Amino acid sequence: MKLIYGMHYYYSKITKVRSNFWIVYLCFLFLASCSDNHSQLNNQTTSPRYFGQENAAQLNTRKIVVNSETLTVEVARTPDQRVKGLMFRDSLAQNRGMLFIFEQPQIMKFWMKNTYIPLDIAYIDQNGEIMEIHQLQPRSESTVYSSSYCVYALEVNRDWFKINNIETGDKIIFISDP
Repeated sequence: MKLIYGMHYYYSKITKVRSNFWIVYLCFLFLASCSDNHSQLNNQTTSPRYFGQENAAQLNTRKIVVNSETLTVEVARTPDQRVKGLMFRDSLAQNRGMLFIFEQPQIMKFWMKNTYIPLDIAYIDQNGEIMEIHQLQPRSESTVYSSSYCVYALEVNRDWFKINNIETGDKIIFISDP
């Protein structure tokens, strides 16, 4: 009887060690796969070329007119597109910009984290009227809020509005549907 009890005791110990081994092994595999995915994600999000090319390829472009000045804009319509915006780009061509479109009027809030280009932003209401214009500082994490409810935000190169004599109260006209 003592022999059977002793074998049962050692068998249960071996079974516990085996099950613990598998638990540790599976945890190790899980962590290793997470670590690998994390490094791939970091490579994607920190590469300036990756974001610039991806955004340009995915976003539709439209032409808009403001005070007889034609501007070609990339349209950021989805939440992911709006979050990425002009991040990680080294430059923005002359008379180009990005138009952010929101489904509902809201207080806008933008920042310049990971955006290297000095920009101006116009907050625009549902009628296409420019409500306000702000200068944005590259790489700033300070949030720039609109003071009224808007559905559009238009980012352009620094001083584009000033150079083209565009002010609050001016309207944007869509040459093609946004």
